[in-house]
Amino acid sequence: MGLWVTKQLRDLDPVIFLNQCQDLQQIEHRGDTLKIGAGVTIAQLWPVMTELYPSFGELLRRYGSVQVREAATIGGNIANGSPIGTARRC
Repeated sequence: MGLWVTKQLRDLDPVIFLNQCQDLQQIEHRGDTLKIGAGVTIAQLWPVMTELYPSFGELLRRYGSVQVREAATIGGNIANGSPIGTARRC
């Protein structure tokens, strides 16, 4: 969306900032099901994955800098259309 505004000079309709939406920041592990909210950061996901899937946890540990892991979310990555952008907290 940032590129739409800066490069294509598009006007955006009202945008909703979901940063405070607690429902999107939940991790639920029930049996063989893991539900990860779109607002969960890599830093929040890391200890869960380290316990359940150690090799994936190690991958997350090496992803970006501390600042990126504290801000990057799954939902932000999906919403970001730019391959060069880092995910941003929704």
